Amino acid sequence: MRHLSTGRTRSTLSHLEGTRDDSFDLTPPCVVHDLDLLPRLAERAIALRHGIVLADVAVTGHTPAQLKGMLT
Repeated sequence: MRHLSTGRTRSTLSHLEGTRDDSFDLTPPCVVHDLDLLPRLAERAIALRHGIVLADVAVTGHTPAQLKGMLT
C-alpha cells in the first residue's frame, strides 16, 4: 500500500501546474463522490482511504460496483 502525503501532493500539483511543457499530457485529479458517474467522467480511478491507495484502475462499466464493494 502507498501512503500519500497531502502536502507533497499539493506541492507536486502546484509544480506541474506552473510547468508549460507540451511533451507530456497531464490530467488534473478530480474528486468524485457519486461512483456511478465514473464511466462518464474518468478513464482511471484511484480510490483512497486515509491517504492509502486502495485501488488504481482503468474505469469500465463495472468499476462503480467494484469500488463500492471495496469502500463500504
